[in-house]
Amino acid sequence: MDIENLLFDLNSIKNSKGLKIEGACRASLFDSVLHKSYKVAEVFLNLNFSLGSDSILAQGFIKGKVNLLCARCNEAFEYKCKENFIELYNCSEKTADIESLIASLLSISIPMKPLCSDDCKGICSKCGTNLNIENCQCDYQNENAFAVLKNLAI
Repeated sequence: MDIENLLFDLNSIKNSKGLKIEGACRASLFDSVLHKSYKVAEVFLNLNFSLGSDSILAQGFIKGKVNLLCARCNEAFEYKCKENFIELYNCSEKTADIESLIASLLSISIPMKPLCSDDCKGICSKCGTNLNIENCQCDYQNENAFAVLKNLAI
């Protein structure tokens, strides 16, 4: 099932004594909410609204794929995330905006320094070669900042 809208009418959920939603969300729903450097590829939503005495509980999980740029090599890669959530709505509220909740979950699941892999070698600071693809021919002097102290007479 494709989910087109993530704004739910709580009165109709209350009248039907709950609601269960499962399916893929349109990725374009999150374009205006997330930072423009993140491109959502896919989001799968499993959501269950259940009725309490004076509140409605929304709980479930999202599984998503977000296209990011690696902080070391600047190459695009697909990041997979999975987040659980629980949200409580008062019965006096009219709507439940799950779109902003999912966008927040996607945002916080993205690492501060996204890496295409844990062993990413990055790019050469002299010539810009992606060291994951090929070795560069730059002449590196492995200078230790403390090497001058070696010859210090004490």
